[in-house]
Amino acid sequence: MWPEDFLFGYYEDSNGAKIASPEKALLYFFYLSPAKTGLFHTLPELEISKGFSIRRARDMIEKMPASGRKSILKRKFNDILP
Repeated sequence: MWPEDFLFGYYEDSNGAKIASPEKALLYFFYLSPAKTGLFHTLPELEISKGFSIRRARDMIEKMPASGRKSILKRKFNDILP
């Protein structure tokens, strides 16, 4: 499901579970937004923490291979965080 080049931006907790960084979690949401289930169409609420890096998120977007989903992700991200 995920492009191989998009599997980054997480850390492992003490139990070895992979946890997405705040930037990556938001990008996952946008990446999944075109899904047919409708689960990821709108954010009910969004709070950006002090540790959130817009630059890091933009760098993650640029690492993705070119695709229609990348275009959607980029547009949605720029709509929320210009």
